Amino acid sequence: MGTNIDLLRNGLNDYIGSLTMHNQMLNEDFKNLSEIFTSVNQAYEGHAAEAFKNSWLATAQWFQEYIRETTLLIRFLQERVAWLEQEK
Repeated sequence: MGTNIDLLRNGLNDYIGSLTMHNQMLNEDFKNLSEIFTSVNQAYEGHAAEAFKNSWLATAQWFQEYIRETTLLIRFLQERVAWLEQEK
């Protein structure tokens, strides 16, 4: 695949499309989970609530970092595809 620029470009475009769809779905799922957490957090109190909140905050940070890194990967791959287009 590396010797044929058209195949490489098409493969990268397919991968970008897959990553973009994955990122959009993950963003939507994260938004839904965040809304649920907000509802639960308002009704939940005590030590268990605090432990749950801390766990959620760590998970939320992981989600946000993953989404950010995936977005950066998509941009990087798009730049590479643009470069391959110039090589034609």
